[in-house]
Amino acid sequence: MSEKDLESTGARRVKLYKLSSDKWVDCGTGYCRGQFQPHPHFFVLNENESNEVLLEAKIGGSTQFQRQQETLIVWTNENGVDYALSFQEPNGCQELCDFLVVVQKTVENNITLVAIHQEEDGEQTEIIAGPVPEFSLPTLDNLYQLLDTLAISQFRNKIISTILADDNLWLKQLIKIFDQCELQHNITSLHLLSDIIKSLVYFNEMDIFEAFIDEKIIEGVVGILEYEPELPNVKMNLRNILLNQVNIKEVMEIKDEDVKEQIRRSCILQFLRDVVLARLLDDAGLNCISTMIHAKEANIIEYIRHDENFLSDLFENFNAGNLSTTQQKRQDCIKMLHQFVQIAKRGQNFQRSEFYRALIEKGFGKMLQFSLNDSIESRVLTTEIIVTIVETDVILFRKVDGIKEFDDILLATLIDVMINDSDIGLKTQVFEALKVVIDPSSNSDVEGSSPILNLNDSFNDGTNPIDEEFYNGFYDGTAINLFNPLLNVQVKDKYTNDKVVCYSNLCELLSFIAKFHEKAFSRSFILENNFLLGISKLFNVKCGYQLRLSALRCLKSIIVLNDEFYTRYIIENDLLNGFIQLLLESNNQNNLINSSCLSLLNELMDKDNSFNFKALRAYLVDNYRQVLAQNFIGEKLIQFHTMMDHRDRAHPNGNKINENGNLHDNEEEDEEDNDIDEVKTDYDIDINSDLRPDSPPTALTEPLPAAAAPVPAFKRSLETHPEDATCYTEKKKKSETAPSLSNPTFDVGENPTTPPSVQATTTSA
Repeated sequence: MSEKDLESTGARRVKLYKLSSDKWVDCGTGYCRGQFQPHPHFFVLNENESNEVLLEAKIGGSTQFQRQQETLIVWTNENGVDYALSFQEPNGCQELCDFLVVVQKTVENNITLVAIHQEEDGEQTEIIAGPVPEFSLPTLDNLYQLLDTLAISQFRNKIISTILADDNLWLKQLIKIFDQCELQHNITSLHLLSDIIKSLVYFNEMDIFEAFIDEKIIEGVVGILEYEPELPNVKMNLRNILLNQVNIKEVMEIKDEDVKEQIRRSCILQFLRDVVLARLLDDAGLNCISTMIHAKEANIIEYIRHDENFLSDLFENFNAGNLSTTQQKRQDCIKMLHQFVQIAKRGQNFQRSEFYRALIEKGFGKMLQFSLNDSIESRVLTTEIIVTIVETDVILFRKVDGIKEFDDILLATLIDVMINDSDIGLKTQVFEALKVVIDPSSNSDVEGSSPILNLNDSFNDGTNPIDEEFYNGFYDGTAINLFNPLLNVQVKDKYTNDKVVCYSNLCELLSFIAKFHEKAFSRSFILENNFLLGISKLFNVKCGYQLRLSALRCLKSIIVLNDEFYTRYIIENDLLNGFIQLLLESNNQNNLINSSCLSLLNELMDKDNSFNFKALRAYLVDNYRQVLAQNFIGEKLIQFHTMMDHRDRAHPNGNKINENGNLHDNEEEDEEDNDIDEVKTDYDIDINSDLRPDSPPTALTEPLPAAAAPVPAFKRSLETHPEDATCYTEKKKKSETAPSLSNPTFDVGENPTTPPSVQATTTSA
């Protein structure tokens, strides 16, 4: 200690008390100092008579000093007399306590200073300074003493140093005692040993856990923890699990012995965390072991990534001409790579991306080709690898040599799992991965590209820097395989859960490509292959509400694109017939189904100035007025359509701007617009609130009659849109009778009617 540490303290005002006949007697007020010369002692002088010494108490022996509350120091001297110093200020008490700590560490090592705190459940004692108890090697006779010493947190550092000294000699000795007690069936000592190991676990020290997983120690530690004092008649079987189930199979040779040891220790730590210590670890202990695992896993991944031959040799096993590699060896390689990918997934972003890039560059495509024709387990593991990499950075796949071939294999694997696999969780993962893979913006290296920029509406002007090669590759072969189930929808009484998920995902993917892909590709693909007819079949009552709602969401997303070609296709093929049936079933019911139907009607009313929405409103009102009239919002739609139709007939210009670019000053038009706004305002209510009117409309008492000859949705607008005249003439011949609710345009098992050629429609428009 420095000279400053051994200096006497300042004078602090105190009141001195002495215990006499179980009563504290006031011995006067004075100033107390802690002094080292000629020996450590407390020295108290009377505040009124500076020459009068109230107390001179030697500090030594095994005296225990207690700090009570914030201002009291109490002790018993060597003659058995109890004294108490009551300080005027807490700072004075703290200074004298610091003096006692210095004395204990330098001169009188056997004195003790403890702090006593008053808690709700009683007094709590904290050792501030005192002699370090002996922490010797364990024996059968000192187990109780060792357990008591471990409970003193102030001596933890010294205890840890003792335990780890001489290559973990203390723990090895403890395990020898355990073996002896187990042979003798000494249950009491076995329970003491278990409590000792638990006390070490509660330290939450990485060095202690590292000592536990030593190859010569781990089995003994796990064996000790099999004996639980709280369950004296039960013995767990942890060692059997450790020896028989926690095995490391070396599929590929790892030449670095340190990395091998890191792998072994990482596995053992996971076993401790998840099985052996699962009931004992608090948050701090759990974080401690998890941090150790992550550090070791990071070292393993770094070794694999930087080793020149490891990954190349691994993927060499999947070469078609490699006859020396067995099927089992290839399957083991897939399992091993899956584990490495999951390890990398928990690492840092940069390390994760670099590792995945190394996999792809070294020959990941070879493994993909093999897994396509292998067992279900191999396909599932490979799919999980793909999903993990895609979720990290799909651009990694785009930087592979031979991109076309690799893309075909990648997409074929994902599509096969999503359509044919029965694992719903895996289907969902693959669905999310497919959305990323077929997202044009995620397949572009252009900084800042986003699917928001690729909306198929007025914002999509074809200037986005999207890779056209991606579109050609996707629509030339892969897309038809993905959406093929929609071409052959077989309506059944009951679908399996995996089929329901498959069709629901396909509905969302179809609306995704219609919205985010270039129109020149997606629109032609969807219309030429009649996928919307397949979607309409999912409205059948046998398909269940989940699929019917999926079909409704898909059609709604197509409608809101405000695309003329989609609108014509929907009207001519009566694709909203199923929607009307769903609306009829759920009319005036406060549920999700009815709300979804009303949401579509809301969209049709909201876009009042759009030619396509006018056509859809006319189509619904002219053909399904009776069903709409049963719903109070449907009545609003009919009223809104009538007003809009009246205005369009009265003012064929269709707007309020004259040829000179000036606003019309027409009071009659303004009044009509106000009436339309009132209708819309009456409708603007919370779709999630109680939508029921005071008196619901009467249900239909007779079947819905077949609709009369259709009034083409485009006919009224030919005066203002002459470019549609040719198109309408060609379409008119397709159908002379409108489809009705009782006579749908498709029958179960029937092939859908071939739609008009998209190319011919494009030319006409």
